[in-house]
Amino acid sequence: MIDIHCHILPGVDDGSKDLEESLEMAKIAQSEGINKIINTSHYRPDFDFEKGEILLEKLNNFNNFLKENNIDIEVFIGNELYYGDDLLEYIDKKEFYTLNNSRYLLIEFSPMRVPKKFM
Repeated sequence: MIDIHCHILPGVDDGSKDLEESLEMAKIAQSEGINKIINTSHYRPDFDFEKGEILLEKLNNFNNFLKENNIDIEVFIGNELYYGDDLLEYIDKKEFYTLNNSRYLLIEFSPMRVPKKFM
């Protein structure tokens, strides 16, 4: 099974706080039959979350950590883009990761301000 929306990488956004929490998340996922996870860290240029090559390096390190701890899960790169008036500008700049480097994006909508055209 594949989880396509997870914040499992430690300390990169408002998801997992540390390596211990990430390891626990991975163990739970594995126990539920998940063997692939797309880490979808939040992406907004104005937020102080990890991005770009740093995010990719942390992903690779975490995958190595999982192997060392006999957790049979592979984590892939991705970002979750916040829907706003400037979303198309983010997309044009291409400074984020699509879901596992595919042509697909994960977009987060505010539960308080869902655009009328999406209702």
